[in-house]
Amino acid sequence: MVPLDLQSVQRLTRDMSDLEVREQLDSRELDQLLQELENTDSETQLECLRGLRMSVAGVRKNAQYVLDKLSSDTKLQDLVCLFFSGTGLSLRIYLQMLANCINQEVIIQECLKESILEISSSIYSNSKDEKSSNVLSSILLSLMKKEENLEKYLQFIDPWIHLISGEEVEFSALCIKHIVLKHRLVELESLKRQALLPILIDLEILPELDIDSVSSIVQDFTFLTDKILTTNIGSVEDLEPEIIMNLLEIIQSAAAITIHQSRLQGMQSLLLNTLYLLRMVHEAGKNGVEDFKPIGKLSELSELQKKTPGSEDDLESNPVFGFKETG
Repeated sequence: MVPLDLQSVQRLTRDMSDLEVREQLDSRELDQLLQELENTDSETQLECLRGLRMSVAGVRKNAQYVLDKLSSDTKLQDLVCLFFSGTGLSLRIYLQMLANCINQEVIIQECLKESILEISSSIYSNSKDEKSSNVLSSILLSLMKKEENLEKYLQFIDPWIHLISGEEVEFSALCIKHIVLKHRLVELESLKRQALLPILIDLEILPELDIDSVSSIVQDFTFLTDKILTTNIGSVEDLEPEIIMNLLEIIQSAAAITIHQSRLQGMQSLLLNTLYLLRMVHEAGKNGVEDFKPIGKLSELSELQKKTPGSEDDLESNPVFGFKETG
């Protein structure tokens, strides 16, 4: 097989912008591109990645051939590890090529799937390129859609939450939505559920949540408030305001949805804890506890902000945030 030089690869990549050209590619040409990934010249190697990314776009037979090669050729697997260990453009293009393959109706061998899962944590932790991480999330989303058991994908919830705070959020948000709706929120650890609360609100997926998932959110609320209301250990000052207010916001929204109403109406502890919590907060204010004094004027809110160092986010960490009376 005659090696391809840089100009030849660039010409082939340009030609493959035409779907008909991609559809007419044979295995020999794909093998040439794969072989040239071993080229020590980084520019040629990068162009081969571009060529492969283009070759599999929208052409299932090419995508399947490349995936099978990546699964069976140990040299290529070693090269892939080099791409994964990097943080630059080669990593991004390789991930885009892989996404172009996996987003089609292809058969993904278990060994390749495991390889992707093994290295994903490293990419999320080490890559500073949010675009690469977003493409990786699209790959994991495609893999999840092909599986029934999502247990092994739960390890990526924290990276997805982190990515959502950045600019490249699309596929990380979709991954979380898929996990919540398909794996069921009730099956996640309580701390993971609580970390997901603001995202669930932003994604507006409450109408799609199953009854057991909403019940688990109620249980989290009653557990956190029980620590204050039913023991001598905690006090109202131990409130976790952001978590409790997020829980209440979701419960309030769920209460407006017909399928959840009867279940929520039957949860006596939810009503009792909410009422007693409000009473405890207002009693603390009447008794002169500084953080719990009712706010009657906007000027008082402004004064509170001055006393709370930092930004508005710091004010929301105040133990009485969301419970104060205004008016």
